[in-house]
Amino acid sequence: MAVDLNNGALTQVATGLIYPWGLILSSDETTAYVTSYYTGKLMSVDLNSGIVTDVTAGFSAPRGVDINPLQCR
Repeated sequence: MAVDLNNGALTQVATGLIYPWGLILSSDETTAYVTSYYTGKLMSVDLNSGIVTDVTAGFSAPRGVDINPLQCR
């Protein structure tokens, strides 16, 4: 869900996320990276289209996500 900070309105951004736990935005704020506690996946969510893409899987109950800008290329 996106929250409009001016009026508090909620907008659904994406569907199909199961137990989303950790979330971080890309530096350009167009993509959210979300971990799923239940599925063990890291997913990207395009905030303009709502398209959810699996980035990787196989984690054991991930509880967070972080981006190190010095390692990104």
